[in-house]
Amino acid sequence: KGIFSDGTPEALEKLKEDGQEIHETVVSVHSSIRKQLRHVLGYQAVIEGASEAIGVNLGEDLEAAIQDLLFTVENHHKTQRLGREDQTCPNMNG
Repeated sequence: KGIFSDGTPEALEKLKEDGQEIHETVVSVHSSIRKQLRHVLGYQAVIEGASEAIGVNLGEDLEAAIQDLLFTVENHHKTQRLGREDQTCPNMNG
């Protein structure tokens, strides 16, 4: 979750203070989210099939992983919007 744990202007300022390129960080996190999503969706099909076959819900941990991923995505979007609004982040507008 890191800088995207709250999606606040303070998180954006922390990036600047640390000398990180906001655009590069957002692109990197976006790539990470896509990978996580592919893994979760891959496991989801297998777990749902196994759960149905044995009649026991095996997806509780998967549901927690999906909620964590949704939280990360939501805050990633907040940070993207902050970056676009920030005049010192011209690369976020493209």
